[in-house]
Amino acid sequence: NSLLKEKQKEHLTKHNNTITDTHYYFGKGNRVSHASLSPAGDKLLVSITDAKSSRDKSDIMPNYVTKDGVIAAEKVRARVANNRQYSEELFIIDLTTGEKSALSYDTLPSFDTDVLAKVKKENYSRAGKEYVSKKQARHIHLLQMWHPVKWNADGSQVALMLEAWDNKTRWLTTVDFAKKALVTQHRLSDAAWINYAFNRFGWLKNSSSLYFLSEHSGYSQLYVKPVDGKLQALTQGNFVVDQITQSPDGQHIYYKANKKHPGIYEIYRVATDTSASQPQSDILTQLNGMTDYVLSPDGTQLLLTHSTMNRPPELYVASALSATTPVKISQFVSDEYMAMGFKAPSIVEVPSTHVDEPIYSRLYIPSQPKDAAPA
Repeated sequence: NSLLKEKQKEHLTKHNNTITDTHYYFGKGNRVSHASLSPAGDKLLVSITDAKSSRDKSDIMPNYVTKDGVIAAEKVRARVANNRQYSEELFIIDLTTGEKSALSYDTLPSFDTDVLAKVKKENYSRAGKEYVSKKQARHIHLLQMWHPVKWNADGSQVALMLEAWDNKTRWLTTVDFAKKALVTQHRLSDAAWINYAFNRFGWLKNSSSLYFLSEHSGYSQLYVKPVDGKLQALTQGNFVVDQITQSPDGQHIYYKANKKHPGIYEIYRVATDTSASQPQSDILTQLNGMTDYVLSPDGTQLLLTHSTMNRPPELYVASALSATTPVKISQFVSDEYMAMGFKAPSIVEVPSTHVDEPIYSRLYIPSQPKDAAPA
């Protein structure tokens, strides 16, 4: 049986030039963490890491709900305290020549910065000691939460989203294939923590420009960056941009944002033409609640999921080209629920002398006579 399989493989390799018998060795004890083939099929980006698990035998989670009523010790994941400093090595493989090249992190700005130097100095000072900061390469890897490797349409460019293990820095990079080197397109640093939620990115259609989210202004905003050009903001303000989608023709990017109020998200679109000094966004919905969307394949319609504080999510359809009244296409609540007469709470802004910005909150009080004092 094994001899037959070997002959079949040999026959396929001989008569099909898309099959190769080439092997690439990445070292004993390593495993492939990511592998991404270019659309042209001529390059392969690979990241490898130590195959050893960071989970200790004592890392268990008690399961209290069992058939026999006896608490079971489940082997789940490594405890945070036991988590090793995770890192990956990057390689680019030229499938035409068979050349395998390592991509060093040395080209990344602050790749060896002692980001905890200030905290360490304070801790040493309390003990009557002096801390001397030393540069040392940080543990870096591909961002785990989203698709961290994006090729452009023809495979001539690739973008990577990298982060440091200490969660203090993330880099959006491209690869210089001639020099076999990483090129930083954008860096985001935070003394506390990099938010995983706002790091989506991609390539603008028919261009060598990246679009991505970043919180470097203090809020998640949308940016465009040509590989060899300057960064430009497509949105600006004290609000959060999320859930970005490029239109089929690449002329617009759709997104949701809470421009009106922290608890109200509407759907917007902005032109990707970077010739405008201050790009303007078009608001496409005015539903005043929590609204999410999916863009239709032809880019003409939006499928919306909308909810409010007193109504669960319902489905709507709206135009993706201009602001129109969305058409409700679902009714998930019963007539009994509707008859209960839930009223949407009013939004009241109360000025404060203690803070510069308003603190948004909700106050729930029991039903009582109008002349009774609040509890």
